Amino acid sequence: MQQNSKKLALGYLAQTQALLPKVGIDDHPGGGPDLGKLTRADVAELYAKIIDIQNTLGQSAVAKATFEKAKTLIMVGKEAHQGVVALLLKRSPSKAEAVALFKKYATDGYLIVKLPALLEKSERDPLVKDALRLTDAQDLSLWQRGAQYLDIARVVGLAGEKLVFEALTAMAPKLLEQGFAGPLVLCEAGVRGMEIDKAAVEKALRAAGGEAPGYVALGLLWLSKKDDALAILAKLTDKSNVGQFPLALVDALGVDAFIALLKRTKNSTVGYKSAVDPDFLNRESDVRLKLMQATSAMEPQAISARDWHRLLEFAYGPEIAVVHAGIRKALRRDLPEQEKYWKQRPAPGQGELSARQAEWKEIVVVAAQAEPALALKYLAKITEPRRKVGALLALALAEALKSQPKGDLG
Repeated sequence: MQQNSKKLALGYLAQTQALLPKVGIDDHPGGGPDLGKLTRADVAELYAKIIDIQNTLGQSAVAKATFEKAKTLIMVGKEAHQGVVALLLKRSPSKAEAVALFKKYATDGYLIVKLPALLEKSERDPLVKDALRLTDAQDLSLWQRGAQYLDIARVVGLAGEKLVFEALTAMAPKLLEQGFAGPLVLCEAGVRGMEIDKAAVEKALRAAGGEAPGYVALGLLWLSKKDDALAILAKLTDKSNVGQFPLALVDALGVDAFIALLKRTKNSTVGYKSAVDPDFLNRESDVRLKLMQATSAMEPQAISARDWHRLLEFAYGPEIAVVHAGIRKALRRDLPEQEKYWKQRPAPGQGELSARQAEWKEIVVVAAQAEPALALKYLAKITEPRRKVGALLALALAEALKSQPKGDLG
């Protein structure tokens, strides 16, 4: 069974690589890609998936060759495409390659966060000065710079964190003047171990946070003022703006209390976003699944198969089967209506046919692991190379995962 799955995965990969040369790259800023083409970031994403699948199949030498080919996508004229660099950093075949890639091509300091897990936190410390310098060169507000500094601090060792905290301490007086967002950055820095003037930070946060009670509550939780924070959150209702519920509340409040808040305020949107947001690097997979299940129970129609599929990125072990079940249930609920809609439409022109093929590709991607027979049915409908490559890679990944010993899944 495992050998058969590996053979199928390799077959899908071969088909993908045969089609890739037919997929053009559109670098036009705005306006969407030309018909028949994909954006450079989308093409890089395809290569990233090929690398992932090849590594899953134990083909590290082949994956390294694919990585080298993907590097040719980095430069657009004289500028390095930072989205492409981010994708490749995570898939660097060695520590030395990852560091060299960052030093040569990064123009955004945040890319230090994208360095692969094979680099220990302390091994990132020599790059911190560059990351801070690149962040300072970006067109960011002061509080955005501060928030990015914290992202950098999260992935580096003690020496790197010290450098980040020194830079944050220097800008602290000005951060206090940056609405509620500046003081909130300092609240998070404080909970992460930086010395802050708690009284001054709290005063600035409360003074500026009248229009953002959820964020004030988050800051107060970080300042260990839980009772005050809960009193503010108790005033939020189902009429409160979705933007009043910062996703970091999940971890600051605790997942059960956060879910209770969502149920009371009838806020399924924030529950879903909290479950799948990739920026919270340390959020446990069981917490994400719990959030998704709670959101689905609150408003079943609100969670699509695509939403469930996004959770696969974080699911581990037995959680994968639960996510697959969510995908299947949503597909069976939504697809009949979608097919009915397609049948009622007049014969599609070229533009609409391309859009429809994009939808079919999404169905294949979502169904590949959870409902493979359905995925194959829709694969047969797709003729455009730029749509078909993504569908084939989804099936290749599904088979590559099936080819692994059970203990290696997740």
